[in-house]
Amino acid sequence: MLQNPAKIREYAAHLRYVSSCGVSACTKPTLIVMAMVLALPVAVGLGADYTDDENVAIPNTVPILTEYFTTGQITEAEWVTAIRYMIDEEIIRLGKPDLADPELVTGTVTKNIDGNTIDIDGTRICLSLVDVEDSGNKTAPHAVLAKLLCPVESPAQDDIDDLQVQDKYGRTVAVVYCDTAISLGEIMIEFGLGWINEWYCDRSEFERAAWTKGACWWG
Repeated sequence: MLQNPAKIREYAAHLRYVSSCGVSACTKPTLIVMAMVLALPVAVGLGADYTDDENVAIPNTVPILTEYFTTGQITEAEWVTAIRYMIDEEIIRLGKPDLADPELVTGTVTKNIDGNTIDIDGTRICLSLVDVEDSGNKTAPHAVLAKLLCPVESPAQDDIDDLQVQDKYGRTVAVVYCDTAISLGEIMIEFGLGWINEWYCDRSEFERAAWTKGACWWG
């Protein structure tokens, strides 16, 4: 993976300078995308994929880019443009859900709340095991990512947590997929915007899931 984040900042600084010298403001996000993505093919080529599944890949440079957004070094528009570009170019690959899985129920996103709460077919769902900072903030980076991946009126799947069907607020507890092979919670974690709340591990059906290894179980 990319070992020198300063190199990305160097590209970004250079292209910001170019944009300030005559390139219109509307192209600035594109310039920043170019800056951030220039080093990514090397990272992907060195096997920085999220899993061994060739249909799923989240390069290790993505949380670096996300940190630039969360710390104000790039804007929301720049970050969203970069993520969209990487998804469109299959640098980020999120795969497709296994619709043959009888545990998955497909519905339609009806409202975005934040990075770990979403409405599907009018039912409010809290992501199983996954927490985000400043939960409930609809403008936080995790909320921006959820809206990007699970926009209103898009298809989504949920797998209810059989050991904690509802939380204390009456929300359904489930793993949610934005019509993807990996869950929204996993994506939040890999982007550096979420984490597993270990207090709930032994209260969840997903305690021994592959994506909870290192937090809920080891081996």
